[in-house]
Amino acid sequence: TLDELKMQFRQAPENKAKYPVLHLFLTEEEQLRSLQYIRVALEWQRMLCLHFDRRIDREYARTHSVGEVLESLETTHPSEINRWREAFDGYLAAWNAAWKFVDRFVCMEIPSLFRTMSMDMNTPLCFSLPAERDEGICPLA
Repeated sequence: TLDELKMQFRQAPENKAKYPVLHLFLTEEEQLRSLQYIRVALEWQRMLCLHFDRRIDREYARTHSVGEVLESLETTHPSEINRWREAFDGYLAAWNAAWKFVDRFVCMEIPSLFRTMSMDMNTPLCFSLPAERDEGICPLA
């Protein structure tokens, strides 16, 4: 198991210098785990950006949940809804696995109000749409 590997690795202090990449992986594994979702998380953002193509404003994104958007897509794009849901599921998994490790975007500190966010179907759409300010920094961080 991974825990056994970590324990075995730590038994020889020289392993840190001898195998620096493995050392980094073993110490940061929990943070790195969310990388498995990067493809679908980026696909979710791409799909949103292409679908809305700057046709919605910040107020719409703040007042409509992901669930509401997916529900409307189920009506307007029924043949694509599985792709949309799969992409959101990946985004949700990535967010909920990695967000606890995020505290800044570039040099800007993430506001404490946003740091406690978890992603689900009730989360406002604005937390999925990248922007350089407000909630939009969260998907970029």
